Amino acid sequence: MAKALIVFATRTGATEKIANLIAEGIRISGHEAEIVKVTDIKKEDDLKGYDAVVLGSPTYTARWSRG
Repeated sequence: MAKALIVFATRTGATEKIANLIAEGIRISGHEAEIVKVTDIKKEDDLKGYDAVVLGSPTYTARWSRG
């Protein structure tokens, strides 16, 4: 069983909802999924132990959100 980390940034909560849908799809496929807000990632070690990392962010004026 693979383990995925979904990291998201959001201002209004919409991207978090999408992250939850992605996690649900991964879980339905028989894998583990954990969801974390990008501001909760403090160091590179926080990404260890996962087979996949999915990044999601809204864009504002063609730039990724900072959190």
